[in-house]
Amino acid sequence: MEPLPFLLASIASIIRLGRSRPGAEAIEWGWIGVLSGSPGGSVLKVQQETDCLIVKTGGFWLRFERVVDRWRHVIECVEGGFWSWTSMEGAAEDACPSSPAYQDLWFEDRGEACCEIQLMGQAGGAIYSAAVAVDEIERRVNFDVCARRKRPGIPVAAQSRYRVQSAGDEEFGVRWLQSWDLVFETSFPGEGSQSMSEPIRRVSGGFEVGYPPQHCNVIAPEISQWRWQYSLKCAKQA
Repeated sequence: MEPLPFLLASIASIIRLGRSRPGAEAIEWGWIGVLSGSPGGSVLKVQQETDCLIVKTGGFWLRFERVVDRWRHVIECVEGGFWSWTSMEGAAEDACPSSPAYQDLWFEDRGEACCEIQLMGQAGGAIYSAAVAVDEIERRVNFDVCARRKRPGIPVAAQSRYRVQSAGDEEFGVRWLQSWDLVFETSFPGEGSQSMSEPIRRVSGGFEVGYPPQHCNVIAPEISQWRWQYSLKCAKQA
């Protein structure tokens, strides 16, 4: 595992990595602008610069971009129309971000047309980490997120908030997901999960997934660590 940037500027050609799982042809690497189109088959296309990392699957793009002191990520449709989810982390001066804030990013090739992006950061009085796994064959991206207070009672962002844009006017929800052939799933393995009644909540301009701020900062301020998982799968056949 190596921190970004992990490619030398002298490398101008595409580097192909091995394959072993049936249907997993390769992972392609290159500078942004070098790769275009789709080579066919189950291929992850990874493009990077110092302040940007893009992973392209058959169903959508996952883009990480550095904004001031933190990494923002965007999930966007690449076929059959337009939609995008943009993470909302807030600003450095916020006492508590609206979503986990990450200052460090690492990329790991997992082989078999899979990769994982690992994130770490802190804001206010909390530390945040996440593992984002992308599987091209399954056409799925999985988020495993953890927030930890430095001491009890400090405000923590135990939810991931997204701004949603799409070609239609319909608000985010079950019908919106179905209209784009998307499957969205959540799980809450951490302490306090038994009281979760609305894991996904609409907010102005989008939605959030995780623990409501009222729950983790007012009702249960003594819980130091919060963990939530969610995944997005493109159900449409390639």
